[in-house]
Amino acid sequence: MRSPLDPLDSKKLNSFHWRTAVVGGMGQFTDGWDLSSASILLFAIAETFHIAVLSSASSLILSSVIIGNFVGALIFGPLVNRGRKRFYGIDVGLMAIGAIMEALSPSIYFLILSRFILGIGVGADYVISPLIVAEYSNRNDRGKLLTFSGGLSWDLGALSLAIVSITLSIFLPPQLLWRVAMGMGAIPALSVLLARRRLPETPRFLALLKGDKEAMKRDYGLEVSIADGTPISTYMKRMMKMLVLTSLTWFLFDVIAYGLGFFSPTEIGETLGFTPPEFSAIMYASFTIPGALVAMYLVDRTGRRINQTLGFAIMGASALVLGTLFNEGFKSLDLTMVIIALSLLGMENFFSQIGPGTAVGFWGVELFPTKIRGLTQMITVIAGRSGAILSAFLYAYLFSVGLSVTMIFTAILSFIAALITLNLREPAKRSLEVISEESRGEEKNGVSS
Repeated sequence: MRSPLDPLDSKKLNSFHWRTAVVGGMGQFTDGWDLSSASILLFAIAETFHIAVLSSASSLILSSVIIGNFVGALIFGPLVNRGRKRFYGIDVGLMAIGAIMEALSPSIYFLILSRFILGIGVGADYVISPLIVAEYSNRNDRGKLLTFSGGLSWDLGALSLAIVSITLSIFLPPQLLWRVAMGMGAIPALSVLLARRRLPETPRFLALLKGDKEAMKRDYGLEVSIADGTPISTYMKRMMKMLVLTSLTWFLFDVIAYGLGFFSPTEIGETLGFTPPEFSAIMYASFTIPGALVAMYLVDRTGRRINQTLGFAIMGASALVLGTLFNEGFKSLDLTMVIIALSLLGMENFFSQIGPGTAVGFWGVELFPTKIRGLTQMITVIAGRSGAILSAFLYAYLFSVGLSVTMIFTAILSFIAALITLNLREPAKRSLEVISEESRGEEKNGVSS
């Protein structure tokens, strides 16, 4: 079985591929900046509005953006079948508006609203950006391009926010620190708005959904038009089991990643002697970003399934050792024990990025046909966001109970997710139409080219 877009899939990695990945990646860079800002700067927000770090108000600050993600995915998932490019730019525009509103927040309620609006843009971007990057990519380097525009760009955004926060804290009081740092999230979002509007429509949309031979010839040098009469319900029924499994892996990963990400800078970092921005900078620079770089190298070689399974398994093992070794918490530790604690946390972060931190966002766009790709990505994003919303409240409770319970719970979820991943289909180095068996549907329904 061959893809009708095989000439594009067979092309070597070129400047167009990288340009689309960079433009897509700046949205994820902004996501990383904005989504990590609340956890890194929560201490300053809490001081400004006189709230406790482990409180329902702080959980709402953390989760409001995730609830917005949920709404953004629900809105834009069905819309992308009207045109991928049509909505590419609206997402980062919403992020910029939300970031500016954050900086001007007169009250905690306005801040929660601002982060909700910001979250709608982020949720839209989680659907649109990986879908578009995947549909532009060649088959041999698709994983590398998705990793660059996804996990790596997100981590670079989060690291940049941490570094900027450390620098600004030298000159600004906490009451201004979080406003300036959060407001600066509008800059990377606005920087790619025009570039996104200027990209051509994706070849998959033009050929497989719109059937526009002229646009395909003009933009991609191919005269391909495919009339796929397969109903969406048929595709959804055929792919339902895979969709449930992929959604579960993202759900479980986000419960873990956001639960630890929201509260580790304050509940772990501060007890180890670091400010939240310092702790986050150490984690991202020393472990998370190196893990994403390793993932870029491996993802098209070893494959998504092996990387994600291994990543979840080692995340679980690291959390289990951490919870057992430090069952009394982190207070009054000598330097050696601090280094051991940081190393175990770093190991969890490093393998998180080699595996699920990179791959969970791939499955919804790689395993499913063009006709339902927006819907399947929407569903997997919503599953992930549901996990993230749950984590904001669940991990606040778990950390209040104790570190040992928190880490053992994390280990159990990680091991379950590793077992689920073993049942997923491997998409590495295969055309999107072949992975999803979309070409089989074309043979039944007729193809013209």
